[in-house]
Amino acid sequence: MIYERTLAIGQRFAAILDLIRAGQHSTRTLAAALSVSEPTISRCLAALRRRGYQIEPRRKGQTWRFVLVHEPRVVTVAHK
Repeated sequence: MIYERTLAIGQRFAAILDLIRAGQHSTRTLAAALSVSEPTISRCLAALRRRGYQIEPRRKGQTWRFVLVHEPRVVTVAHK
């Protein structure tokens, strides 16, 4: 069960990042796209920021959207 929950959270993080990269998404539209609550999106964004993703809200006209300003560098380790 713990593995399944961790996997689901990881998948949600990936989906949020994909949607933000695609552009024009606010907390409300992210929540609607993923069928979760707005507080869930806010918690996910906070967790992604703690992992090194620089996600900022930007105003566009009368609405807000999120922009991915910086992504952490992923380091891979080669196995022998």
